[in-house]
Amino acid sequence: MNESVFSDHVRDLLVDKFDNTQGVLSHLHRVVRRHLKKIGQWNLPPKYLDYDGESWERSEAMDDLVQDVYLSCILKRLTKLGEQLEKSGTCEGSVHWKVGKFLSDRQEKGNPIARRVFRNVRNASESLVDSGKANCSCGERLRGKSILLAIGQQTAETAGNLESHFSEHLGDSDFIKSVHRECPASWRLIESTVEYRFSQGLTGYKLGDLAQLLGNACKRPGMVSATETDDGDGGKSILEIVAETRTTQNQQRYLAGEELAPWIAKLTKHAENNISKPRIRARVLKSLATVSELIEEGQDVRELSVRKLAERLGMSRSTLDEDFARLKHHDWMQEASENETES
Repeated sequence: MNESVFSDHVRDLLVDKFDNTQGVLSHLHRVVRRHLKKIGQWNLPPKYLDYDGESWERSEAMDDLVQDVYLSCILKRLTKLGEQLEKSGTCEGSVHWKVGKFLSDRQEKGNPIARRVFRNVRNASESLVDSGKANCSCGERLRGKSILLAIGQQTAETAGNLESHFSEHLGDSDFIKSVHRECPASWRLIESTVEYRFSQGLTGYKLGDLAQLLGNACKRPGMVSATETDDGDGGKSILEIVAETRTTQNQQRYLAGEELAPWIAKLTKHAENNISKPRIRARVLKSLATVSELIEEGQDVRELSVRKLAERLGMSRSTLDEDFARLKHHDWMQEASENETES
């Protein structure tokens, strides 16, 4: 595999050379196809990414998609890619990351309810594993193929049996109207429901099967609007999320001050010492490290919304909301206030 196709092409574009555009498009075609297979879209109709056609192989949808990817991931980012080339000598990773992000965004727009339900089931499943209420033999990141088992069980239910276990909840309109919302309350509802089903004999489930079961229930007529969302705290800044309801006026002045590095350092130390689950701890530390990077880049993170940070990290907003909620329950704010008093 040629690992410099995109880097060489960007170099050519920066000096107005367009000789190998068709070759780059052919390479990009293969890259996009791999990404489609990775996210489970290759065998689905193009309509799920908002394109026309019977299939990706038997229509012009693939060519249209590749052209859109080329425009969005290369041409519109040419200046940034050039800067990346100067800094590291390659932009391959940056282009591949942007292709994945572009397809994920199209997937979200094409089937928003299913994506929100899947994220909620994944968050609920992750919480069950981390709290010791379920087992999973998969790696660090849960996927659609991941198998979740009740404690002491060896096999998961088939998709058909899963429906019978959840039939009571599938007929509850309030439950179905809640599970698709993008907020922590939604995945906590799924978590408590699964825990109850474990107690009633559910042996386990494949994550994708449960997400599909709940997603299909959301599609029933009159159940959920495709445009209905729960924005929650997505528009709030990350400082507001952490500081709300637990800061005095003095502490709020500290948060609004110029020196944010000590604040991030205290949160990082708290996460390292007090979050016991390795998966969650690593995720929180990654979020805080990203905030530190933004500060170093000169950005004012006081105006950074949870939604924007979640997009940069490539995670759901509800997961990030929950992670920052974990940081609310620490006396670092009190320590900061005491330090101000001493100074």
